[in-house]
Amino acid sequence: MNDIIILTLQLNLSLHGNSINCVNIFPAFSLLTLTAALTNFRQNIPCKKINGMKEFKKYYKLGASPADVYNALTNQIMIEIWTGEKAIFKAEPGFEFSMWDGEITGRNVAFEIDKLIKQIWYFDDVESEVTFKLHPDKNGTSVELHHTNIPDEAFENIAEGWDMDFFGSLEELFND
Repeated sequence: MNDIIILTLQLNLSLHGNSINCVNIFPAFSLLTLTAALTNFRQNIPCKKINGMKEFKKYYKLGASPADVYNALTNQIMIEIWTGEKAIFKAEPGFEFSMWDGEITGRNVAFEIDKLIKQIWYFDDVESEVTFKLHPDKNGTSVELHHTNIPDEAFENIAEGWDMDFFGSLEELFND
């Protein structure tokens, strides 16, 4: 297996408001290596800038079934258990919710049981869309998180909050 497969990926990234193109080349000696490189590459591209706002997309692995993850994200009692804070939540489109004792507020948009949750989160006068897609995985669930329309000044805090607080707490609930 001395053949080298070269894959070129082009990304649109933003640097100080200017669009730039980045080309990444992955030399790979097997399809398995190539697949691993692509999986790792995709999971570590969290930011893209659209219309002056940022977006965050990332995949998280949780050691629980999609039904259990969906329940943890849509059941008020379960939300209070894994956040450790007061929550107001009903899994109904149009319901105005609150999590982490009011630190996160928003409106539910759509639900597909065990598969999808769409919400609008509020940041002062900005509405930001959050989508959770639940994918069965051999070890539980892969959660595809897509958060759009994030104010620039809030991006770093939000990205860290997704990793440390939100999914960190869910990982503690399911993976321990």
